[in-house]
Amino acid sequence: MPNLPGGAGDIMSVFAAFQAADHPPVAGFDWAGQVAHHRPGTADDAERARLERIIDLRHALGEWAVAHGMSEEHLGEAAFYGALVAPPDATAAACHIIAEVVTWIYVVDDMLDRDLAQMMRDDPARADSFLAALMGPASRLLSTKVAHRSGLPRGVAAATEAVASEAVASEAVQSSLAGLLRDADETWREASGPEQGAESSRRVAFELMRCVATMRQELLWNNALAAQRALPSVEDYLRNGEVSIGMFAVAASVAALEKRPAGAWRKAGIAMQAAGRVIRLANDIGTWEPDIAAGKLSIISLLAAQRKARRHAISLAPDALFAQVRADAARAYLRPAIERFAKARRRLSEGPLRYYLTQIVSFALAVYGDGAA
Repeated sequence: MPNLPGGAGDIMSVFAAFQAADHPPVAGFDWAGQVAHHRPGTADDAERARLERIIDLRHALGEWAVAHGMSEEHLGEAAFYGALVAPPDATAAACHIIAEVVTWIYVVDDMLDRDLAQMMRDDPARADSFLAALMGPASRLLSTKVAHRSGLPRGVAAATEAVASEAVASEAVQSSLAGLLRDADETWREASGPEQGAESSRRVAFELMRCVATMRQELLWNNALAAQRALPSVEDYLRNGEVSIGMFAVAASVAALEKRPAGAWRKAGIAMQAAGRVIRLANDIGTWEPDIAAGKLSIISLLAAQRKARRHAISLAPDALFAQVRADAARAYLRPAIERFAKARRRLSEGPLRYYLTQIVSFALAVYGDGAA
């Protein structure tokens, strides 16, 4: 999931000074107007109602996190996204499941950066056994064939028991994943019937596995960056990032609210991919400094490495190089990505997935910027 820019500790504070008039539509997509219309606050009854929804969800998430021994670090962001990307008529239970998915992705992302980065360098087999333990609750919901399509190594994707020595280290995350999938299954079976509810649970499990698989790939690329080894192409990096940013996993929990989840999911495929790319790029550009400091591969460090390899930046000071690369990333990648999303969004019928994609892209652009000069 995307982190906040500029060291901001509270997502609500990011919107305090936001002015929609400063941001014209992109390809007819008035994302800033969307934010102004849907943001929480205290200016009117609608804003207060959205704020109250976030507060209630934050409280419920706190209880859920404590019950599973989870970190509470990102619960504010998770409550914010869970409340604002679900349709206004979504039940509290549905919002809670969406927010659980967001929380789980945040926690796993932090854990992989903290516990798995060095392990992936020193002992990849041990790192993969860690992931096998971690993803057991999801892989057990899926057939071996389907699990293998997640992109995780076969020994991880097919794991049916948490037998790795690292199982204890990931116990809270395993427990919360099992609880998340159980909560989702119970809620969706009751709302949609046993068959459709079970299908929605499997979709979330699969997309969470894909999300972790792409996070794993990013760890490998971070190691390659540090060792000055071969890096991915921009297209390969962005395709991976469309998934690692959490777009599809959260979308899977929203799709369960559709009348016909499977059909809506298929029809939204292009728009989800486009949305994931926008958020990946906006996040990379908006948080480039901490990413560089942490040695993470991003669109900024990738383009900078390519320029250095071609000797285009040999005489540039680091600040000048990164300023140039950020401008190029916005012009050549982010702005076209927003335009592609705007086009794909227009083709979607009204429904929970269209609402989610509109909201998540709009609020991401409000946080990180839309690449306008």
